[in-house]
Amino acid sequence: MPKIDLNLEKLKNEREEIQAFLSEPNAYSSPDFSAKNKRFTELEKIIEKGELRENLEKNIEEARELASLETGELAELAKMEIVENEE
Repeated sequence: MPKIDLNLEKLKNEREEIQAFLSEPNAYSSPDFSAKNKRFTELEKIIEKGELRENLEKNIEEARELASLETGELAELAKMEIVENEE
């Protein structure tokens, strides 16, 4: 699977800026309101998926470490977790 490089911090900063704009009292009357609102929604989805991916990658790495250090049933459970997270 190709790795997509996301700069989540940059995206989160952009989301915060847009959120500040959208929370202004007269934001709805701005000609940019619709575009910024749409971008905010897109960013929410992208950030959610990016955080999910980061968590899965972390879980896989931890399971790999456990599988390499342990033997028996614990190692098998770690290997099963790797397969589940990679799907």
